[in-house]
Amino acid sequence: LLRLENPDMTLNELADKYLETTGHTISKSGLHHRFKKIKEATIEELGEILPQQVAEDLYRVLHEQ
Repeated sequence: LLRLENPDMTLNELADKYLETTGHTISKSGLHHRFKKIKEATIEELGEILPQQVAEDLYRVLHEQ
């Protein structure tokens, strides 16, 4: 939700916001890793309900970002 609620924030700003919200620190690389895992899990879930080509196209688009 942090990224969805703050789409224009940098990873540094998101890390600061995470600290404010949770009281815990997280590094930029930690955030990047979590976002990557969320994307991969989402694509995997969508791959089970979407046609294979659509899931592959979505995967390609998300990995370009």
